[in-house]
Amino acid sequence: NRYGTCSTAADTAAKTVSVTSGTVPTLDSSAAGLKVTVKFTNANTAGTPTLNVNSKGAKNIYHKGAQITTGTNKSLLAGVCDFIYDGT
Repeated sequence: NRYGTCSTAADTAAKTVSVTSGTVPTLDSSAAGLKVTVKFTNANTAGTPTLNVNSKGAKNIYHKGAQITTGTNKSLLAGVCDFIYDGT
């Protein structure tokens, strides 16, 4: 499993994480199914957050098929979260 810690400020939408275990390939269709576990040290308060893993490019974050934007679902980025890359 690949994991890392995100310490980006809560009100910053561009979340970054540096994976400390395993390697992260180029994030294209061949990486579909890649799982990354992220520990957030700050809860998220920003609307439409993105996640940039190992400087591979910022990706929109989805939960149950819907992009996380504003409202209550933006608070889902807290504690430890698993992310699975869908290839897009």
